[in-house]
Amino acid sequence: MSIHLSKRTIDKLPTTDNPKGQIYLDDETRGFGVIVYPSGRKVFVFQYGKNPRRRVRIGDYGPNTAEDARKRAGKLRDMVNEGKDPLDERRAKEEQRRAEAGRRRTFKEWAETYLAEVKEYRKSFKDYKYHLGRAVERFGKKNLADITPRMVEEEFHRLTREHSEVVANRWAATLQGCFKAAKKRGLIDSNPVVGLDRNKEREGRTRTLSDAEFAALGRAIEEHPEPYERAAFLMLTKTGARLSEVLHARWEDFDFDSLLWTMPETKAGRKQTIPIHESLAAVLQSLPREGVFVVRGKNAFKPRYDLKNAWAAVLKASGIKRATLHDLRRTFCVRIARTAGLQIASKLLRHSDIRTTARHYAPVEAEQMREALERNEAAVLQFKKKAKKAANQ
Repeated sequence: MSIHLSKRTIDKLPTTDNPKGQIYLDDETRGFGVIVYPSGRKVFVFQYGKNPRRRVRIGDYGPNTAEDARKRAGKLRDMVNEGKDPLDERRAKEEQRRAEAGRRRTFKEWAETYLAEVKEYRKSFKDYKYHLGRAVERFGKKNLADITPRMVEEEFHRLTREHSEVVANRWAATLQGCFKAAKKRGLIDSNPVVGLDRNKEREGRTRTLSDAEFAALGRAIEEHPEPYERAAFLMLTKTGARLSEVLHARWEDFDFDSLLWTMPETKAGRKQTIPIHESLAAVLQSLPREGVFVVRGKNAFKPRYDLKNAWAAVLKASGIKRATLHDLRRTFCVRIARTAGLQIASKLLRHSDIRTTARHYAPVEAEQMREALERNEAAVLQFKKKAKKAANQ
């Protein structure tokens, strides 16, 4: 409907139940109108074209008067009469403004903004911050829009040479996400990391301890003199937990009555709970409770940094030449899968997808296939014995 838009007429316009609002067009300036929404909000617009009809938002009624809005609508009508498209013109100006903002903003400034935004939901924020820190060292003073694919490629090859293929790949992946967010904001026109040829990584480590090694390790752990370190190794071998989870475990995380361990912070980025065996619970309960962390270090109120020296001592006592603490997690997976299957092992390792367990803990499948072959061979031999016995009778 068409009316003369003024303060008096606009104030009298009724609200509508239509969530898209009801438009009232001005009888003086063609295309000029006001939309009334169910909430009572009133917005000045200018619409033009036929197929499809296009609409430009001028501003809210209140902060903008009908007279001022009509003048702006008149200028937009003049643009249309000259063959220009107001929406395209506005978008071009916005893109130019964003590009100028990208050219003015340094990479360091954007990286700090980006890190503050992703801190709440990134699973491994420390790694993310570490790799972006490397990028800031290289590109920090440069304007965001001035960083080229060639610059990224040169730094990528330097990291590959001086560190490793894996470090360079992780750096590139982190940087690509950072630039992707900048592009989404309109700060840059293109992502300089897209198209970068990444390094081919070697297959992950699949080392697990044999039954004999595991038994020897168990004896060495039992004889280890330091009680908190001994408890830490038992937590690793009896739960399959990660080292960081063990070292950050607090007394308040354990429910010894229900034999449960709740981890408030995990690699998955959410709280997770696993069962613990009563034998482990007994060991933990026997420890002196000094401070907040189960595995006490020099400072009772800060988590211990690592177990390198203690692990070296245990390995020497067990006679095992080469093994890492993460090998204990794979070994735990293998031993659980032998008796309960890969699915249960995956749940105890707290993997969200069983394919992750199968991909990164390949020895599990190898052990299961080997045992299946052994069972099949035993069954064949038993069948042959029975057949031979029947033939001799």
